[in-house]
Amino acid sequence: MNIVVLRYGGLGDILLATPLLRSVKQRYPAASITFVTEAGNTSILANSTLVASTKGLDKVTRASVYRSYAAGATLRKQAGSIDLYINLQPSLKSTALGFGLMPKATWNFNKDRRVQVETGKVRHAIDDFLNVLPDGIPRDANRLMEFVVPLAVKSQTEQKATELGINISNAIAINPAGTRDINRWPPEKLAEFIGWMEANLSGYTPVLIGGPGDSWLEDAIVGHLGRPVKSLIGKLSLQELGAFVQQAAVTVTGDTGPLHIAAAVGARIVCLSGAADPDRTGPSNNPFDLVVINRSLPCVPCQGRSCKRGDIACMTQMSVASVVDAVERRIKAG
Repeated sequence: MNIVVLRYGGLGDILLATPLLRSVKQRYPAASITFVTEAGNTSILANSTLVASTKGLDKVTRASVYRSYAAGATLRKQAGSIDLYINLQPSLKSTALGFGLMPKATWNFNKDRRVQVETGKVRHAIDDFLNVLPDGIPRDANRLMEFVVPLAVKSQTEQKATELGINISNAIAINPAGTRDINRWPPEKLAEFIGWMEANLSGYTPVLIGGPGDSWLEDAIVGHLGRPVKSLIGKLSLQELGAFVQQAAVTVTGDTGPLHIAAAVGARIVCLSGAADPDRTGPSNNPFDLVVINRSLPCVPCQGRSCKRGDIACMTQMSVASVVDAVERRIKAG
C-alpha cells in the first residue's frame, strides 16, 4: 500500500503531524509512506520509523498549480499507484498535486480553532491532525511526537559540548529565537535572566542554542550582559540539538520549532508563551512541563503573526522572576 502525506512548513508544522503518521502506520502496518514537504526540511524526519521516504519540493514547484500537478504525477510513476493521499496543507496547489497522484482515496485536513465543548479549550494541533482519520481521534492515540536522535549523534553532541566546557546534564538550554518578534522574549530580559542564574543557581550553566541565523540574538544578549555566555548557536545540527535538549537540565524556549523538538525527545521544558496559544501548540505530553504566560492581558493569546497593540506586551512585560520561578520548579520536578 502506497501512501503520500503532504505537509509544508517548519519544524513544528511537521513534528505536530507525526502522531497522525503513527496512527496511520498502525492502521496500515505494511504501508509505504512518502512524506512530501518543503525542500530543505526533509531532515526533520531523518531516521523516522514512520515514513519510508521524504520528498522535498522547491518554492517554484510549491507556488505553481501545474508544477504541483507534475510533481504528483512523478511520484505516482515512481510508486506505480497511490492508494491514499493525506493532504495536510489544503490549497489549490496541494489539490493539484493530488490530481497528479490519482489516489484511490484522499483524506483532507480541516484546521479547527474552536473551543471544544468537552474541554473548554481549543483542540491541540496534535489532535487536530489526528482528527483527519475517517473515524476521528482515536481514544488510545499515542500523542508523542517523533524526532529520532541516533546514538552516534548523542556521542557527537557530548563531544562538542565537552570541547566547549559544557556539562550537558547541568545545562539550562536557552533558545532565544522565534519565527517572529511576537514569539521572542527580548534579549535584555534574557540577559537579566542569565545573570540571575549565574549568580543564584549554583551548579547550573546557561547555554544558548539555535541555528546559524540566530547569532544576532546572541550578540544582543552578550551586549546587554556585558560578558560572553556559553553558546552552541550555529554549532549543532537538528539531531544534535535534539540530543542536547534531551539531556539538558531544562530547556527554556518560546513556542517555536525547538520547543517541539524538545517535547518530542522528552526534554524538561519551560515554554515562554505570548501570542501563541499553549493549549493548541504548547508542550502537551509531560505534566511537569511549565508554560509562562500572562493571561491577564486581554489580547493573550492572540495567535497573531504581529502585535496589533504595537508593543508586544505579552513578551516585553514577561517578568524575569516568573521565568526564574518556572525554571526552579521544573528542576525540582525532575
